[in-house]
Amino acid sequence: MEPISTKQKCFLKTFFTAGHKNENVTVHQHLTFAEHFFEPKIRRFFYPVTVGEYLKKNTNSDSPYATKIDETQWINEKTKVNILP
Repeated sequence: MEPISTKQKCFLKTFFTAGHKNENVTVHQHLTFAEHFFEPKIRRFFYPVTVGEYLKKNTNSDSPYATKIDETQWINEKTKVNILP
């Protein structure tokens, strides 16, 4: 089996995030896509990004979904992003 190419990934992303419509595809709920998280190696070693810092920078604080991650018992605002599965 061949790995999925970048072009195919972008094509699938547009279907599931309502960017493209096709009569043969039925999407019951549109998804939100999060881009790949990049952190420089030196920062990752000395001062890794935490969940709280990431959420403050990349989410809408008025959204009720911004605090949903706090419902997971082992994740809090000081959890390092690079250790999340």
